[in-house]
Amino acid sequence: MAIKTNFINKFKQRIKNKQIRIAVVGLGYVGLPLAVEFAKKGFSVLGVDLDKDRLEKLNKGCSYISDVPTKDLAGVIKKGKFKASGDFLKLREIEAILICVPTPLKRKYHPDISFIKQAVKSIAKNIKTQALVVLESTTYPGTTEEIILPLLEEGAINTVRIFIFVSPLRGLTREIFITRYLKYPRLSEELVLKPLY
Repeated sequence: MAIKTNFINKFKQRIKNKQIRIAVVGLGYVGLPLAVEFAKKGFSVLGVDLDKDRLEKLNKGCSYISDVPTKDLAGVIKKGKFKASGDFLKLREIEAILICVPTPLKRKYHPDISFIKQAVKSIAKNIKTQALVVLESTTYPGTTEEIILPLLEEGAINTVRIFIFVSPLRGLTREIFITRYLKYPRLSEELVLKPLY
């Protein structure tokens, strides 16, 4: 309990001081706007994606998402607040990892969580000893504890203490995203960070 409380108190302070490093895994229509908004707020953000064309465009400061103006993206890159990479090894320096990979619907309206599984396996091999993992991808109830947690436990190379949280986000227009969604803190004072192992 003392470790949990200590972690949470330090984590909250680092959030307040904008000292935590954030990674957004999956830079599509949900992940890229989220990453850029965090960077605009002053956080250091690493965007992780496996699509080489996306990475090349991003690192040149060119947006491929209509809700993310190129000038906003170029601005946070110029300030050194956002970098894009396909290298999961860089997660070893990250305290908060947000999973924003696609979950396309399969037959009978069930989400395909294969991208989540693939991302989590890569995260598990490169996670810090204490980290917050947030699932932003839309999926069915139970995914966090029944799928993600076992994959993190199985794949982690070192003994880690992971705080896991689910916060599914549907695609929003830029206006709604900024005027409504960002008013609600992603990591609030009321958030119960529950270590699942």
